[in-house]
Amino acid sequence: MKLLFGISCLGSFLLLGIANAIPSNLPSVQVVKSQLGGIPVVCHLQEINREPEKLTNLLDSYLAAKEYNLALQLVEKSTSSEFKVSALNQIASSYLEVKQKDKAILLLAKALQIAKSLDGYSTKVKALLNTGHNLIAVGRKNQAITAFSLGVQEVQIWQKAPTVPPIPGSTADREDGEAKYAIFLTQFAAGYTAAGKSDQAVKVLAQSLRLSQTLTDKQEQVNLLVDLSIQYDAAGQAKKAQELFTQSLEITENFGDENNQASVLLTIAIKLSQAKQTNKLAVVIERLLEISQNTKSDLQVFYARYLIKLWLTVDRSDQAIIIANNIKDTFTRTRLLNIIADYYLKANQRQKSLAILNQIYTLTQTIEDTSKRDYALVFISPDYAKAGKIDQVLQVIAKIEDTNRRSFAWTSVIQELSNAKKFDQVLQLLPHIEENVVGTALSAIAIKYATEGKFQQALELVNTIDNEFDQTKALVAIANHYLKLEQLKLAFEIAQLITNVKDKSEILEAIARSYDESGEYPKAKQVAQAIPNTTQRNLLIKLLTCASSSPRKY
Repeated sequence: MKLLFGISCLGSFLLLGIANAIPSNLPSVQVVKSQLGGIPVVCHLQEINREPEKLTNLLDSYLAAKEYNLALQLVEKSTSSEFKVSALNQIASSYLEVKQKDKAILLLAKALQIAKSLDGYSTKVKALLNTGHNLIAVGRKNQAITAFSLGVQEVQIWQKAPTVPPIPGSTADREDGEAKYAIFLTQFAAGYTAAGKSDQAVKVLAQSLRLSQTLTDKQEQVNLLVDLSIQYDAAGQAKKAQELFTQSLEITENFGDENNQASVLLTIAIKLSQAKQTNKLAVVIERLLEISQNTKSDLQVFYARYLIKLWLTVDRSDQAIIIANNIKDTFTRTRLLNIIADYYLKANQRQKSLAILNQIYTLTQTIEDTSKRDYALVFISPDYAKAGKIDQVLQVIAKIEDTNRRSFAWTSVIQELSNAKKFDQVLQLLPHIEENVVGTALSAIAIKYATEGKFQQALELVNTIDNEFDQTKALVAIANHYLKLEQLKLAFEIAQLITNVKDKSEILEAIARSYDESGEYPKAKQVAQAIPNTTQRNLLIKLLTCASSSPRKY
């Protein structure tokens, strides 16, 4: 369970993949990060002095490696109270994920104490808000309420403080102003509701509502009214929630230009979908569909893609299908239906996904443009593979006319099957695969042999791969496998065969750190000396030297 409380926004929704980009045929090579316990915190701090962002990166590395003692030492040695609060929240979150709730509770209590004494209104308010929500996650509602109450008080003090004029020419948001105060108050109200204090939430919402009525920026006002509507609804005030929702739509209607209206309505729809307020979402989507009918065809597609994603976030695939099927252009319709097929696959609704995929396949036969038809087939190939329909994979790829697109489809299918560890199906497809994609398939099978402990067979297969990228991918994966098993000698032998400087440097660093982890400093340094990247090699050797001369491990 992730504890950190986040604020939703249009940008974050876009990052969820609303535009369904073409999958890459060059998957990145990832190296297993070894644990960091062999290098004392003091050694790392020597390297990251006066570089706070690296401090945060180091904390993330410790938490990823479950090195909680080192993470706590980092907090202890930091001179930044703001970092301490943030780090304690992160460590508590990580503890909760591994079912160590008692430790999480202790850290959050400490974070709350530090948050109370932070300087800077914005810094203090954010820390109290975050810590409060995290305290709810560990069942400490009373402490959470304390955090929220302190936060509300701080916002009220902030409102009375002299305002700081923005820097001339700056486009950055001001840290003060009615909108900022109102947003924080609304978020604290959400916290009160989550803690079971709806009566207190309503009081704070009333403060935020008064501020909302003073806003001159109408888009800010609409966004705030929607947030208030959602929180009033959560607090059991349905009538007030509906009133504010209606008010937000009335203001939006007065924006004049429909494109401006649509932009604001999309933001409203995202907020409603994330709050699972389906009925209100339907009202907004209906208006967006009306606007889309008055726009150019490319904008209609843009809106349709957005609205399909929105319906799927509230599990209304039936409505998403209606929107997709109303698009006249056949190729575009296949792309939109593909989004829905992917949704069903992720939801483990295989039969529904197959029904959509079959519909798409039928539609592709009516697309006259060869290029578009090929791409439509390329996109459904990996989905059929994901659904376990190998016969359909062969049927679909056989219909792709362009050689490069056909190779792209094969690469996507192999990547999908490899990610799912369905190596037997890769073997099943091997006789049918295009010659220029065979290396990708062989790489997947070599990884399979390595995971089964067939070291020689894996190496022999890797040696038959001509493509450097595929060979590197296989070697890194095999080295990672032995690294996980702590068979460091074998991992080192494999790493030596890698020709790509970046990948070789990363895997050798991981091996060196693993040797250091077990206290074998001479071997760690020996491996580090083999790192081809000079900067990476010198930094690691410096850290290892510090570690080896340290009187204690931690």
